[in-house]
Amino acid sequence: MSAESADLFRLLLDHLPDAMVVHQKGKILFANPAALQMFRASRLETLVGKDILALLHSQEQITVLTRLQRALRGKPTPPTEERLVRFDGSEFPAEITTHTITYQSAPAELVLLRDITAEKQDQTAVFNRERILQAAALISAFFLRQPDWESALRRSLETLALQAGVSRVYLYENLPAVKNEWLVRLRSEWAAAGLPLLRDATPHIQWSFREVGLRRWEQLLRADKPVAGTLDDFPKGEKPFLARKQTQSTAFLPIYTLGSTWGFLGLDDCTQPRAWSSGELEALRQTADVLGAALEHRQMTDELSEIQSRFHDLFEFTPLAITEQDFSRARQVLLDLRRAGVQDLHQHLQTHPDVKAAYFRSIRLVDANRAALQLYGARSKGELIARFSLIAPVENQLITPQELEAVLSGQMNFQKEVVNHTLNHATMHVDLRFVVLPGYEKDLSRVIVSTVDITQRVQAEASAQERQIRIQTLLQAIPDLMFVYSNQGVFLEAYAQNPEDLFVPIEHVIGKSLDEVLPPDQAAKSLDWIKKTLAKNQMQIWEYPLEIQGQTKYFESRVIPFDEHRVLAIIRNITERKASEIALKDAQTQLAQRVTELENRNRETAAMAEMINLLQISTDFDEALGIIEQFCVRLFPDMAGAFLDLDETHAQLRVRRTWNHPALIGETFQRNDCWAVRRGRSFISTDPETGPVCQHVGMPLPSSYLCVPILAQGQIVGLLHLQTPAEQPGLTPAQQQLAVHASEQIGLALSNLILREKLQRQAVHDDLTGLYNYSYMEGSLERELYLARTTSAPVSIIMLDLDHFKDLNTQFGHPRVNQFLRQFGRRLRQVVRAEDVPCRYGGDEFLVVLPHTDLNQAVELAETLRVQIRSLPIQSESAPTHFISASIGVACSQEHGLTIEELLEAVDRAVYQAKAQNDCVIIAPPRTLNP
Repeated sequence: MSAESADLFRLLLDHLPDAMVVHQKGKILFANPAALQMFRASRLETLVGKDILALLHSQEQITVLTRLQRALRGKPTPPTEERLVRFDGSEFPAEITTHTITYQSAPAELVLLRDITAEKQDQTAVFNRERILQAAALISAFFLRQPDWESALRRSLETLALQAGVSRVYLYENLPAVKNEWLVRLRSEWAAAGLPLLRDATPHIQWSFREVGLRRWEQLLRADKPVAGTLDDFPKGEKPFLARKQTQSTAFLPIYTLGSTWGFLGLDDCTQPRAWSSGELEALRQTADVLGAALEHRQMTDELSEIQSRFHDLFEFTPLAITEQDFSRARQVLLDLRRAGVQDLHQHLQTHPDVKAAYFRSIRLVDANRAALQLYGARSKGELIARFSLIAPVENQLITPQELEAVLSGQMNFQKEVVNHTLNHATMHVDLRFVVLPGYEKDLSRVIVSTVDITQRVQAEASAQERQIRIQTLLQAIPDLMFVYSNQGVFLEAYAQNPEDLFVPIEHVIGKSLDEVLPPDQAAKSLDWIKKTLAKNQMQIWEYPLEIQGQTKYFESRVIPFDEHRVLAIIRNITERKASEIALKDAQTQLAQRVTELENRNRETAAMAEMINLLQISTDFDEALGIIEQFCVRLFPDMAGAFLDLDETHAQLRVRRTWNHPALIGETFQRNDCWAVRRGRSFISTDPETGPVCQHVGMPLPSSYLCVPILAQGQIVGLLHLQTPAEQPGLTPAQQQLAVHASEQIGLALSNLILREKLQRQAVHDDLTGLYNYSYMEGSLERELYLARTTSAPVSIIMLDLDHFKDLNTQFGHPRVNQFLRQFGRRLRQVVRAEDVPCRYGGDEFLVVLPHTDLNQAVELAETLRVQIRSLPIQSESAPTHFISASIGVACSQEHGLTIEELLEAVDRAVYQAKAQNDCVIIAPPRTLNP
């Protein structure tokens, strides 16, 4: 081969569009650039030396190997289609042609390869388009033959899925949405076996394109463009929506009904990415149009059925009695009369009863609603149609010129009132309205007749004149004044049986206005009531006084709306009734006051009784004070107050309880500061600003106050003080009496309490010294020694014997000595501890029980007592001041015994020893045990 031929051959190989390889025994020796591009090899060395079977799909290798062997034996090998594998692992279909050649002086195989992927896709697209169009034809047939629309829809979706070779087909329906945004709802779907339904796979059955990130879809669909592609073809924001459905590729097309978007048809392939061809999409658009036509047909069918149902319901269930009648024969009777030369049909029918009867008999009843059956007393439509002639007897029927003209012209729309009968032979007046249905004007074969029972109205009109006469008679018999006013207050009519109640004679008020007859203020008020009556359209009642001939009279006016511009006023003289009402009101007021007083009295009596009962069972003075405070608050709730008692000296009053913050100068004051205590009886101040005021009353001054002394056994023991605030009325006589009564009861209760406390005190105390008596001492010592035996706690006793006590009575006298003993008792109580028990053991002997006290502590306390006694003087006008000493003995349970007898015996010996020395403290000698 020449060089020029070689270059030309090389140029041909490099630009040949089909791939070409040469191999010997399966090993590739040569490949052109088209082969490198087809297998996506980077350079020639990648292919050269490679086993040609490695470029074939595993399922194709045996078939190709057989063909190669046939080619090497010289057998013919026609072009075949095989699946090849690129270096990146992708597969593609190719047409392979094999030729036996000599390459480098040895037999070899020349293989020509042509990528037929596009041809295959075009063939598949055409095949799929034809199948989708076939599905559209089947769907159309389903909706034409299938009576169940929903069943036809489900079968259509399944057929489309099978014909289009997809995994899922579904319909979304458009719903009303805000801001011109599409809102869709899943209407129906079909899915292949093993694939979840959309209503289970997606979170929302109802959603908008924008909320799931499909704004671009909405824009395309609004432009009547389908949305289609594989998962990789869609933007990142749209992939989550497709991934939730497990979709590899999808097609989404709009469905139109009556020129608007009804919804959308969707197809998903969940097994492999699928590129939708324009032919497939156009076939799917035709299928969507078929579904839209079916939906539109269903909508129109449903609307027609609904209209028919509504018309039936309106006719059948309306409360108005309606019948359908055929006037075609009646119209023909009139036309025949007109052709026969009758000019005045109305007069002719009136004068020819037989013709009139023929006219009415020719009217046929076709249908009737339930209200008509009820009105005429028919049990069924058949009964009413069969007995229609009984409803409107000819002799009772009136034929109006209006009716005849309407029947002749075919424009039947008129009304008349006639007498009808029910099937039960009852007579009634009815109002009939005739309307011909549109389209039946030529023959009047369908005329709708509404019937209204107006028997009551006719009867009412018949009796109207009789009622008017009765009303006129009644007006003349009524004693009240009656006027008819215009809306401007002008007298239109007047009726007066008592002219003395008028400013102007009755014959002079007609035509006058209210301000011409009544005083100006009364005229203005009356006009306001007239306007209010007309505005509210209801009766207004009001009362007013008038000065007539120097006498005040009271009137009641009932203003009743007469019509839109007039009112009727019935005016009655109520002077006597008003006087009775005033007297009754006064009596009721007095009765109410009396009832209130009685209720207050009962309440106060109950509270008083409860207070007395509680005071009687109170155990001490403080408890009694709390009860007094509690019930004074209840008895005098609107007042401030205080309870005071006298101190031990009876010279000062002490505030013990207060309520509602009374104005007082302090907690204590002299008894003479209170007028009630000074006078020994109640003191009331009704005007503290000008009258005498007790000095214990503080600022601000109350409007009034009351002081009531509390008496116990004839002696003043306390004071009840009440105040009324400055801004309130003063104390009433009833309140004063209640306070006095309360004070008496409090005094009695306190007397009992004082007496009871005195008796209790006398039972355990010595009257003269105030110390505990021997009996109380004995019980206390027994109790403490019992505790000492059980707890080993020490108990000590101190016995005091006043030195030369008998000589004191002779020298100073019993009163001075008794005064000293009282002073001695107070001093002894002051020196001992709170838990100690000081007692009067005898006339001049005293004993102190010391719980939890050892001998040393007792001796220390005894020494203190000895010193304190030495400081107590006894005085007299006739003798110099004298200081008394005491001989003191001390004993303890730990050293002297655990019984009363043992301790008393020990301490008595100690006192006896101290008595020999005077003014000293002696400890009892220890107890000696007998062997």
